[in-house]
Amino acid sequence: MRPEDDFTAYVAARWPALVRELALLGCPDELVEDVVVDGLARCRRSWAATVRRGDADVVVPEAVLTAWTERRRTSWWVGVAAPSEDPDRVAAAVLLDRLSEAERVAAVRAGSDLLDRAAAAVPVLAPPLDEVRRRRVPHRPGRGRRVALGVGAALAAAAVATAAVVPALSGADERRDPSALAPLPVRAADNPVAVAWVAGGELHLRRAVVDTGPVVDLVEVPGGAAYLDAGGRVVRVDERGRRELLGRADPDAGLTGSAGGGLVVWRERASGDLVVHDVRRDDEAARVAGTSLRPVAVDDDRLYYNSTDGSVAVLLPDGDPRRLRALPLLDVRAGTMLLRGDRGRVLLRSQRERPGTFEVGQDGELSDDGRFALVTTARGDRVALDILGGRPATGVAPGERVVAARLADEGTIVVAVVPADRAEPADPGIGRRSEAGSWELRTCVLGTGDCSTGTRIPAAGPVPLFAR
Repeated sequence: MRPEDDFTAYVAARWPALVRELALLGCPDELVEDVVVDGLARCRRSWAATVRRGDADVVVPEAVLTAWTERRRTSWWVGVAAPSEDPDRVAAAVLLDRLSEAERVAAVRAGSDLLDRAAAAVPVLAPPLDEVRRRRVPHRPGRGRRVALGVGAALAAAAVATAAVVPALSGADERRDPSALAPLPVRAADNPVAVAWVAGGELHLRRAVVDTGPVVDLVEVPGGAAYLDAGGRVVRVDERGRRELLGRADPDAGLTGSAGGGLVVWRERASGDLVVHDVRRDDEAARVAGTSLRPVAVDDDRLYYNSTDGSVAVLLPDGDPRRLRALPLLDVRAGTMLLRGDRGRVLLRSQRERPGTFEVGQDGELSDDGRFALVTTARGDRVALDILGGRPATGVAPGERVVAARLADEGTIVVAVVPADRAEPADPGIGRRSEAGSWELRTCVLGTGDCSTGTRIPAAGPVPLFAR
């Protein structure tokens, strides 16, 4: 089935549910149809990629919610819905109006007997399929930049997507509502290692431990960290537990950021765009539109990402995408590139030093100064590389096994270590208990292998997650 036909069939099947959900979220009946059309229009262009990922039932409702958030910020929105005469809808509205926006969305999607009856009372007309096809995604200028990808004739032979910069969608990143996120519990404690980290639902910052709950990905930012939770929320948190919702991301693509933490990048769940958020200005700095894009790094005012055609670089905030090579990037720091090569190898390239160093591996990262690489092999071992040549000592002794590691500042590495015979993972990301029931966290100097033991933590559940 052609993507256009598949999209039409999906709209026809899901239209009643989308209309009813949005009505329960507080959208007036006379506006519901138009707002749902806006949301569907946001999904139409990238529908083929959505079908391939199999996440239409996640992407489409989030796009409709984004459209509703955007609509409420327009100058004519007065925020008053006409009262319903249906008793179930009235009762549901009384209960839902007491909730925060995030709580209301969760309650409506979870459902209940009352909410199901209220939803059934929402009037639903036939889906306006022609209007969905005609509708252009609304936007307002002046809120960052949006890079819209297309195929330029001059670059078609190289399969490079070209881009034109247009104003970003105001609200397309689910603009922040700090009041919707209550502060988290905090206790004072110095971080025992050189980077922020999460274990057991606790985020360890420089001078505090914040009770965040489970975290999918983590980057350090000035004054705290930005984390991605399993629900796709990108949240900034400081050492006092104060939180701010930055946007909603696709958890599969993770987070990345610039050295120093000034910029945070994620793939927006609703649109598939890459969003570049300026933490210091607290605003969207740039946006790259496309499908199946995966952010890699921000280095020297350039955003690096992988697409289906290979690795791409964009000069921020409004440069044209430039295809680098067919090989996918793993990381870029200080001009040094780490790439996934053929035959199960990774390739380390730098314009400043040696032309390249090869190592067998499937993943990796670079230090902020670009000198060191940390490569993860197919067996899960971590191998350190020096751009000047050789494998620097990491401080891990024979018989020990690293279950988590991260390159830190000033030529150091942070590792979580357990005895090798008791650290083989039963499942990816899960380590068995050591004999003492603990993992040891260390900060070690690359090259000399000198280490300081920071702390021990229970060796159960997911391994520690160290921040970039």
